[in-house]
Amino acid sequence: MKMLNIPSFIKNTKKTTLVIVALLFLNVVTFSFVLSQTKTDQTTENHSELVVGQNKYIKAGSSVINWSYRMLRYFKINAQT
Repeated sequence: MKMLNIPSFIKNTKKTTLVIVALLFLNVVTFSFVLSQTKTDQTTENHSELVVGQNKYIKAGSSVINWSYRMLRYFKINAQT
């Protein structure tokens, strides 16, 4: 059985693929951190507070996605120069 040589695998992989994988990993880590820090007890919330809380999650998620795309554009521009 052939063993996987991780350093040569990373060298042979395209730079854009590595950036996308790194950004996806950072998105997952950031989302799990934000989710763990913003988790609250939902037993005392009424409906309007619950909707506001859901909007916070949507805004945080869109901020993380926007950050990822800005980083990807940054690396694309720097790779071209």
